[in-house]
Amino acid sequence: MTLLGHVQYTSGDRTGAQKSFEQAAKLDPTNRARYLAELANLSSPTPSAPAPQA
Repeated sequence: MTLLGHVQYTSGDRTGAQKSFEQAAKLDPTNRARYLAELANLSSPTPSAPAPQA
C-alpha cells in the first residue's frame, strides 16, 4: 500500500496517497508510526530520515 501511496503522491493525488498510507497502517498496525511518518516526510518540504523499522 505504501508503494501505491508514493506513486499517488508523486502523480499529484495527495488524497489518494493519504488514504493508501492510512490503509497500510490499518493492515499492519505494528508499523503504523512508520507509515504515517513516510506520508509526513512526503508532505514535508525537507524530508527527514526514515522511521526505524520494527
